[in-house]
Amino acid sequence: MRSLPPALLAALLFALPILLLVRPEGARADAIEIEFDLTGSTISAVGGLINIPPDGTINAASMKLRVSGSGSLTPLPGPASIRSLGLDVTVFAPLLSATVTGFVMATQNGMAHGTLSALLGKFNLTDSLLVDASGLFDCTGALCGLFGTFPISINGTQTITPPFGLTLNGLSTLGGAVAAGALALSLASQTAVVNLAGVEVARTFIPEPSRVLQLAAAAALVAVLFARRGRGAVRS
Repeated sequence: MRSLPPALLAALLFALPILLLVRPEGARADAIEIEFDLTGSTISAVGGLINIPPDGTINAASMKLRVSGSGSLTPLPGPASIRSLGLDVTVFAPLLSATVTGFVMATQNGMAHGTLSALLGKFNLTDSLLVDASGLFDCTGALCGLFGTFPISINGTQTITPPFGLTLNGLSTLGGAVAAGALALSLASQTAVVNLAGVEVARTFIPEPSRVLQLAAAAALVAVLFARRGRGAVRS
């Protein structure tokens, strides 16, 4: 196979950095997805009579937040989203002459859009955050009637709307991001406030799809150039 003419080789080498650097018009931005462990959160319910902990345990809780970014440690203000949110909680709460026990599980349904502030310290929800919640509570003791009609079953989708938001710190530090916010969930006739406290456990840099195609095309071009130059050297 004949080697490439010098003029064509020079043109391809000139086009290579352009292929890597030019972003197609209308392309989405690169992103950073940060996963938070939320098991350090606390929950307050029944007007502050139940507080978890110590009146129960947050067995598992996590959240994934995606923000725009030009690198894994370079977040940018603008579009952002909560990609997933989940809670698994058990309750064991002695209340006067009554003890409430049970569990609740909550899982985000779909994706919740928002924005990251100019100083990177605030995520503001701009549409609805849908949470599928299920749970079952029972009570033993003489004063259970003060807290509801037991057993209490929870099963349905709850809608969280603006101005819900998250306070953020450390987004530019690997392993150093933290998140905080207050999430109100309806538990039958009561409201539980989840005081979210998240610490980063993982992060992933996600190039926009067209950028991935650019990198693949550039790699293929380099491979072709080296293959043709190698064949040309062997023939000579």
